[in-house]
Amino acid sequence: MASTVEGGEDRLGKYDLCMLMAIWMEMSPNAQPPDDPVPSSEEKAACVGVIALDGNLVHSKIFAAACSSKYSHGVNALALKYGQRLDGSTLFVSRKPCSECTKHMIQVGVKTVYYFPTKPEVKKEDDLAIVDHTMKVSHLAMKVLIPEVIRVKSQPPPYEATNDKEETKIAQKELEERFGDKPDALSDIQVPDDDTIEQRHQEFKEVLTWLAVKTRGDLPSAYIVQNPPPEMLKENEQELLRHAASLTYILAHRTTDPSTGVGAVLMNKKGDYLGFGYNGYQINASLADFSRYRGENEKDKQKVKYPYIVHAEANALLFRNEPEFDPNDTVLFSSKSPCNHCTFHIRHLGIKHVVAPESSQLPPAASGAIGYGKFDEYCKADAISKYMFTDSRKCNDNYAQGDEEKQQ
Repeated sequence: MASTVEGGEDRLGKYDLCMLMAIWMEMSPNAQPPDDPVPSSEEKAACVGVIALDGNLVHSKIFAAACSSKYSHGVNALALKYGQRLDGSTLFVSRKPCSECTKHMIQVGVKTVYYFPTKPEVKKEDDLAIVDHTMKVSHLAMKVLIPEVIRVKSQPPPYEATNDKEETKIAQKELEERFGDKPDALSDIQVPDDDTIEQRHQEFKEVLTWLAVKTRGDLPSAYIVQNPPPEMLKENEQELLRHAASLTYILAHRTTDPSTGVGAVLMNKKGDYLGFGYNGYQINASLADFSRYRGENEKDKQKVKYPYIVHAEANALLFRNEPEFDPNDTVLFSSKSPCNHCTFHIRHLGIKHVVAPESSQLPPAASGAIGYGKFDEYCKADAISKYMFTDSRKCNDNYAQGDEEKQQ
């Protein structure tokens, strides 16, 4: 983890973002060890989280996400669902895949797979040997990746950084119990000397710390959505909602916007992810191509960055992996309330459920190049249902205080 500028905000490279998302997908409330014993062993395969970048050679996009379930390994779930649509893709996996998953990646044309250096999906040495032998006669490249976070000068993401230290400790403990506190001996990580080993151990631990802060630390388990979208999976709906919202926080740190990071995800009510987005300049643009200026008044309207930034919600909708989807069965999550333009995109597609922060009455940009207010308008007209996280501890305190006042 590199920190290049003090007092700034964390930014992620694309591959670093994808690996952090894969780790978080393994922590999904829907994830569970597959119900198939490892051959010749009663030991089950470990849970795995997977993120796929599509095979676009010009500008690869986050295409899909999956995790292990009762009937399928995480990589297999992705391969079985998307098949040849994964041709040329790059996968990011929270553990070194097993031999069965490796075969399926080769069959559907996956080009490269990166994995986090924790214990492999299947720990048996004969399975690891099969993976290595399979790789020798395939086009598939398999590499270790420990994500890196860079600090840059900018304003922090607009979501409320709760920074709950107690929740962060709990989350960090859970992550370390699952992934360990240093790279696993079976992970094939290359370390040329003792100094590098110590550095890799530190980087590994910092990854889990960062993830704990940006997920449970910023969205504690006490935060709930009251009256959540209808027909959500009732047994773990609050966990699913928090997991998806935490993904928007992670995505917000990938932004190429010079001042404000926003993340968005599109999810159906079963917990399947349909689209991912973060805000930034258009495809193939470099940071020097367009203005980075926010503007101070309406005279600056032609000089500011806003006309050139594609918003996170728009990217999540444009890059969705299911062109045809049921808008009534879909929930859009954003780390910032949608602007007027994004609100129209949401309405055009017929999406009726949006989870966003409480502060939707945002002032327009000083230059007048971007505005807010339409989202609240549609919510008041019942065209869109907005859902917000509230701290259940405060709700209970207020309820208890009201009871005391009544008794007095």
